[in-house]
Amino acid sequence: MTNKTHALVSLKITALAAFILVCFTNVFSQDGNTNSSMPNDSANYSIGNTNGAYIPEIATDKSYEVLPAELFNNKYFRLIQFYQIPSDENRQKWANEGMVLTDYLPGNIYFAVINTDFQILQIRSEIRAIFPVDSRFKMESSLYFSGIPDHAIKAGGKAEMVLSYYKTLDPESVIQDLKNNGVEIKSHREYSMQLEVSFDATRLEEIVALPYIQFMGAVPGNPVPESDNLAYRNAADRSNYINTGYNGINYNGAGVVIDIGEGGTINNTLDFHGRFTELTTGDPSDHKLGCTDNAGGAGNIDPQNRSHAWGASILSTDGENYPNLITNQNVRYFNHSYGFGIQGAYSSAARDHDLRVASYPNHVVSYSSGNVGDDPGYAPYDALSGWANITGNVKHNKNQMVVANLSPDDNILSWGCKGPAYDGRILPHIIVAGPEGTSYASPKAVGLFAQLEQAYKANNGGTESPGSLMRAIVFNTADDMGNAGPDFKTGYGRPNARRALQVITNNQVLSGSASQGNSNTHNIVVPSGTSQVRVMLVWPDVAASVNANPAIVNNLNLTATSPSSTSYNPWVLDPTPNATNLNTPATRQVDNLNTIEQITVDNPAAGTWAVQVNGASIPFGPQQYFISYEFIGDELQMMYPLENERFISGDNYLLKWDSYGSAGTFTLEYQIDGGSWTTIVSNYNSASRVYSWTAPVISGIHTIKFRVKRGSLTSESGTNYFGKVADNFRIAKVCSDTVTLKWSPVAGATSYKIYKLGSMYMGEVVSNITFNG
Repeated sequence: MTNKTHALVSLKITALAAFILVCFTNVFSQDGNTNSSMPNDSANYSIGNTNGAYIPEIATDKSYEVLPAELFNNKYFRLIQFYQIPSDENRQKWANEGMVLTDYLPGNIYFAVINTDFQILQIRSEIRAIFPVDSRFKMESSLYFSGIPDHAIKAGGKAEMVLSYYKTLDPESVIQDLKNNGVEIKSHREYSMQLEVSFDATRLEEIVALPYIQFMGAVPGNPVPESDNLAYRNAADRSNYINTGYNGINYNGAGVVIDIGEGGTINNTLDFHGRFTELTTGDPSDHKLGCTDNAGGAGNIDPQNRSHAWGASILSTDGENYPNLITNQNVRYFNHSYGFGIQGAYSSAARDHDLRVASYPNHVVSYSSGNVGDDPGYAPYDALSGWANITGNVKHNKNQMVVANLSPDDNILSWGCKGPAYDGRILPHIIVAGPEGTSYASPKAVGLFAQLEQAYKANNGGTESPGSLMRAIVFNTADDMGNAGPDFKTGYGRPNARRALQVITNNQVLSGSASQGNSNTHNIVVPSGTSQVRVMLVWPDVAASVNANPAIVNNLNLTATSPSSTSYNPWVLDPTPNATNLNTPATRQVDNLNTIEQITVDNPAAGTWAVQVNGASIPFGPQQYFISYEFIGDELQMMYPLENERFISGDNYLLKWDSYGSAGTFTLEYQIDGGSWTTIVSNYNSASRVYSWTAPVISGIHTIKFRVKRGSLTSESGTNYFGKVADNFRIAKVCSDTVTLKWSPVAGATSYKIYKLGSMYMGEVVSNITFNG
């Protein structure tokens, strides 16, 4: 095996220790609205389940009956809907008496593990509905709607699945009963009550029906989110273009400090080795670990898990003292992947964020939008389901960032929370790959900001970017998703690190300040052949008063005027509380609501354009502002893979590319070992620029290139590699001065590399090493 193909071996080795990150619904991973004053109206008791809205029937005597088949170790399992959210005191009392509420669904619904001797009728007056947990609640959505995916069905028709059992249960009893039912146990993650199992695929419904199984899903695969192919963390928002060394570019966040702020600590820091500082106490949190991994994991455990800011310094905190962290720890980007239920108001917490920007203008705080996006929203949108359900008043500030989530293949996930803000402003701001939940989309955005901050400082003599300027750069260069222009589902789109870097490198930014009634004019020169010009204005607005509606204080208006004196206003959405209006594409208007304004013009005339900023209403001026602009040409660019990626024969991957300007279909091809090109697909029309591809199964280790074609344009990747991986890796002996590693040989491999952890990253062992066999 050549030096460049060793990563194929290490992928298999480390995959054995990998685990699936499951975002449970709790305060840190987006809880739902827990309003205990919910009236006794069935319309308010719709269960927030992505497998379908469901209003349960009010409990009758029969609802409390338990069949023998539903018992396991003298316990049974139910979904219980309360008229009001139980108090902490009541839940603890019930747990002591034999009923444990283990998990929550929006709609006052709890999963419950109940001892047979618990007197449940004593609390009957508090229960609206009680019913068995069926497959609608047990099966992951993809499994429920589409069945077992092909990638999870192995030889002999065996399905490889992941199941969760209820907390409080004895895991050994669960494992033994599964074995008695003919289920093979492959691995056990006791800390998360998860088992990887294998069974005959035709028995899915039978196995799912076992009473102690709470959740069931397929093992990860393509396009299952963030599976063994976690390189999609980079490819989704094109940050792989700027942090992998491609074209000599490697902005990995080095020299930038980011903070993961939420409850819990991190006890596995291998992927942040030498870059991580724990500044809080508490129990280890898998949720926090997942957020940190997505922001800046280095891939030391598994090279394909390397994420965005793998060179950044990372802090773990809780209950942030922002000024102290900014001043004494030099933190510039903060991530908060938690919510407080669906809330819509300009609160003291929102105001605090806006006040702080005045003293600390260079920092940015990112929040997840929430995972209850099918639920009704806050006033005045509370009559609508699926709109205006951002989870927390704090997220309605004006000067930070809210992030929604996409699937790896760029599908908008309906259960990610949507805008508008309570006063009609655009929320969320951007949308990032986060199929596990918005909890993991937000830290990716933070990692991307850290990468671009490193690039900004490198291009500006070490000077840091103002937070509002970096937001303008990232938001304006985002790839449009959903409706044309900004919208209340995807904001300004999916970030594109390649385009953002070009704006930074070309210094396509402006700044100024505006006073009441005054206007500033900035000139930009649009080159010939431009397919689209984009201009965005962002300003760090003065904090509003608590309960202000709308929250805007200093109102700036943006216009762009062509060489022929045609003026263009920004894109504005209709915030009228009606689903039709909220889903209507943006139109050009004067914007008196948002503190972010964007103008785009297709096929603009070449020449000098005037960008005008008018101080329409400035109660507290002068108001500083920032402008980012870019020129998009007719272009085609392969984005994943780029170079030095390692693919495993037979595995599925998502090929990605960028295409702007002229319309047309695409042809994708690959080339093995420098030979002839093989067509993957032709005449392919995809607005999302993504295609699912299976690596060919060929003996040995091979080089592979990819290219995409559209009309006369062609973009070709660098050299990548694919082949089989080494099986049966094990540590055979550990002595004081010697470690012996063994693995099965890989057909066609002529040599191997061994890596060990250095000060921060895995490095090749080049001395005192002997290979045998």
